[in-house]
Amino acid sequence: MKQFLKWVLTTISILYLILLVGNRQVAGFLYGGNSYLKHSLSSGNVEVPIQRTIAWKTRSAFADSVYRLWANKPIKEEELDEKGTVPQILLAKMMLNRDISEVNNTIL
Repeated sequence: MKQFLKWVLTTISILYLILLVGNRQVAGFLYGGNSYLKHSLSSGNVEVPIQRTIAWKTRSAFADSVYRLWANKPIKEEELDEKGTVPQILLAKMMLNRDISEVNNTIL
């Protein structure tokens, strides 16, 4: 009888742990992960900002440095059929208006 009771308690414990680990909603509900239920929002409209607070620039020093980094890389023949580096090199050269004839020849 004791062995059967021990087996039942062990099985229930394991199933309980599987339920908690496997289901985050249950664990959150039981152990306080539902803090969004404790705060209520007031009804009504929320004011949406109309004007931009950040002035956007057409150029940036960081972006230009990244473009220069890619544009300075050589285009290798074996990389022409691959996806990665050649399109990025070509786009960087076009963004800097550098070697446009070479870019056109590579694309064609």
